[in-house]
Amino acid sequence: MDMKKIKAFIALSKDIIFESTSYEVIDFKITEKGTTYICNDIAIVFGISGTIKGQVIFTMTESTAIKIASRIFEEIEITKFDEIARCSIAEFGNIVLGRAIQVFSEKDGYIDITPPALATGTNLVMHIDKMTVIGISMTLNDNIPFEMNISICEKN
Repeated sequence: MDMKKIKAFIALSKDIIFESTSYEVIDFKITEKGTTYICNDIAIVFGISGTIKGQVIFTMTESTAIKIASRIFEEIEITKFDEIARCSIAEFGNIVLGRAIQVFSEKDGYIDITPPALATGTNLVMHIDKMTVIGISMTLNDNIPFEMNISICEKN
């Protein structure tokens, strides 16, 4: 996996997160996770196809999801992880990944993403077969944790 692309994806994502929620990414850490890992309460899963293939999975706590959904849906007070919060979080993932992929498509050729799949639960186990996962643990302002997990490869 090309670390230049990972860093470019992080930079784009930081800007898009701020534009869509007004949350700034104040810190981040990149780690290699292998093929199986445990994630937070909520996972937004996207498949990627085209000139690159793989998956991007955004994970967060329920508290983070509610805070992000509240920023997206400013006119409605969101206090629990209900249908409105689920839709908001899925759309948030679409916005962040969709805009980043658009930039990569302009440079690297055709890239497409699947609609988001939302998984919820405690200690979710994620397994990405035959690909190493790069985890980007972020801290947004107000000490809000958010994570992106990227497993992509160039098609041969």
